[in-house]
Amino acid sequence: MTGTRRFDRRPSEEYTLLAHELGAANLDEVTRLYPALLQSSQLGKNDVRKVAQLIHSTYRRDSEQNPRLQALLEFADTLVRDTRKQAVPSSPYAYLHLLSFFKEARQYERGYEFWSWLAKQDDEYVNPAVYGAAIELLAYHGEKLGDLEQMYVSALKRFPGTFSEYHLSPRAIVPDRAAPMTFPGLHVTLLQGILTARILHGDWRNAYLALDTALRLFPTQVPRRFFELFLYERPLAEGYQVFLLACRSGVNMTGHAVTRLLDRIASLKPGPFESSTNGVVLVRAMLNAIDAHQRAGGKLHAVASGVVIKALGDLLLSRSFTSCNSSDRERIVNVLLDTVRETIKLFASHGIPPSLSMFNNIISAVAGRTGRTDIIENVLRDVRAVGLEPDEITRRAILVAAGDMRDMELLAASWQKLVEADAAKGLQPEAPDWLTLARAASKLNNAAFVEEQKVLLAHTLTQGLNIKIQRELDRAKARGPEVGMSDSLSTAAIEDGLRTILADVLRMSKAVTDGQQANLYENPVVMSIDMSPSILGHAFASEQELMSLYDELTTD
Repeated sequence: MTGTRRFDRRPSEEYTLLAHELGAANLDEVTRLYPALLQSSQLGKNDVRKVAQLIHSTYRRDSEQNPRLQALLEFADTLVRDTRKQAVPSSPYAYLHLLSFFKEARQYERGYEFWSWLAKQDDEYVNPAVYGAAIELLAYHGEKLGDLEQMYVSALKRFPGTFSEYHLSPRAIVPDRAAPMTFPGLHVTLLQGILTARILHGDWRNAYLALDTALRLFPTQVPRRFFELFLYERPLAEGYQVFLLACRSGVNMTGHAVTRLLDRIASLKPGPFESSTNGVVLVRAMLNAIDAHQRAGGKLHAVASGVVIKALGDLLLSRSFTSCNSSDRERIVNVLLDTVRETIKLFASHGIPPSLSMFNNIISAVAGRTGRTDIIENVLRDVRAVGLEPDEITRRAILVAAGDMRDMELLAASWQKLVEADAAKGLQPEAPDWLTLARAASKLNNAAFVEEQKVLLAHTLTQGLNIKIQRELDRAKARGPEVGMSDSLSTAAIEDGLRTILADVLRMSKAVTDGQQANLYENPVVMSIDMSPSILGHAFASEQELMSLYDELTTD
């Protein structure tokens, strides 16, 4: 191929301004300045990388709503076009960002076309990291695993580095396991690419070999993406252990990853899972993961507190609780409320003040299931005390609680407040409001109340919404009355389990307060979701046997 142009690097006012706007991550100004600097050939290789990195990072920051996706795609297309025309200097790490952006934005065809061109260029345009990003993108694009494995081998041969092909093989030996290793020319991005391809194609054995290789080469520096792939793509039992493995190796997982893990645990229905798993075990597994994450230096999202509190409330769905006598109920509820209070304090010690979502979960998952209207009153008072205001989700949570309490008076009053709050804003009840009302009223066997409200608010209802409401009422009728969740927990087991959870929370809080949290090496966390004695007391081999096997595989 032809050589690249020589670029004039005389600084100008526009170039100085571009450097400033790149540092400020101001995409609009960078987009505006780019054409003039392109025309005057003032962009250097590092500038091209920074522009591509800005496109990528802006998408990542705003990826939830993607409000600027079209603008980002247009700018990325411009950069690709100018690269192919050789109007800007070659910059492999810019292409790494562009390929990753196309992958994350699910613009696989754009990425495929760009890689098809890059693959024909020389080493000025391609390096092992670009190959890794391309393999990952093509894996999501649906390319065959065999073709991706061939790309991986080709990259190792094209960029041998310092015996890269040997070091990245599963049976390579580390010269000194006690010392940090440096391997010039060894790109972990390439290994990440093939690991992604293997996971997405179901080749989990070789995916784990790639993870093992990464941990062997960089035991405390493996990028978090390696672990996240297992968390998102593998069964929960595996994802949970890989998450804890990341924490034990010192990797700081994102708050989003923690919340995703907690959500996956919460979605499990108490029942057979490795052993005698029940709701108590699942809550303890959540706390265990939070403990490991925090001890590894990670930060938590506020939503995590709401997930834990909802899981605590879900314990009251047990059939033995719903049918127990008043004294047992009062005792269990008191322990639960103590646990909720201490959980709130625990998150506060991590710098996470009470959030509206957490309060909403206390109303819907705790107040309703305990039958305590005073909890709702206290929560609403606490909401305002911390400077928050109830929102539409809060009002729906009260409807849910009223249905669980079988309290028609509370249901009617809370629905009226919801309608009035919407009217004050010039709004009207939306589909989630109506469907929540239908489910709550059905628990009181009072579909007539919903019909009355439909008549009163007929001017706000569409035909489609009417159909959804009726469908929800029909579903509730078909389900019949709730009798509680079938499980093997007795009321004594629920109370004992809550006390165990409370002890976990108090221990974690004390460690934070005292500033004496044990490190994960000297005091490791439990590595299994099921922390029951039958599981913890069983191992397929002793530590001495495992170490002997490890030595055999990793030393000469």
